[in-house]
Amino acid sequence: MNARSVAVPSASTHAAPLLALLAALSIAGCSADVVAPTPRALAARAAGGAHPAAVDLSGDWAWSETVVALFPPFIAGLIGIEPEGPVTHATCYDAGVLTLVQTGDTFVGTATQTTTCTTRGGQQYVPPSFPPLLDVLNGRIHGRSFSFDFSGGCPYHGTVSVDDGIATRIGGTGKCEVFLHPVLLKTLTWQATRL
Repeated sequence: MNARSVAVPSASTHAAPLLALLAALSIAGCSADVVAPTPRALAARAAGGAHPAAVDLSGDWAWSETVVALFPPFIAGLIGIEPEGPVTHATCYDAGVLTLVQTGDTFVGTATQTTTCTTRGGQQYVPPSFPPLLDVLNGRIHGRSFSFDFSGGCPYHGTVSVDDGIATRIGGTGKCEVFLHPVLLKTLTWQATRL
């Protein structure tokens, strides 16, 4: 068979069935109603294609946290308390002022803190790993979720509560491995309100 004998369908060959279908629909009285999208649908489409604006966390916050610490006997001795078994369990309460400076979706800052800790056996102490001033590093915010590190490599995560477009409360969880030792673990919950 020679290439000149092959029939190539024309554009009108493909268009004919489509035109026939459209004609049949119009003859049968079928029509498609065009409905404009609602404002809510338009907003949802716009939000789906763009990142939500970052909530502004800049300013001063009264913050507090509850920390559960676990440490072995040699650390108990270093901080001046009697070991309470192979692992000493303690609960610490921190409070202070968190000051944040935000640029776009990133932020940094500082935090003051006062700390009191009590072991399960009732011993009270102030740990040297809880300094009175902390740096807030690597802060990132996306919508109403955020994360940052306190100096010392402790990652914190949280969410923002907003009233009338202003961030008024923040809080979440965190975790630290002190001295890079897996037994020296601190897990925590924290919260803050705008001053």
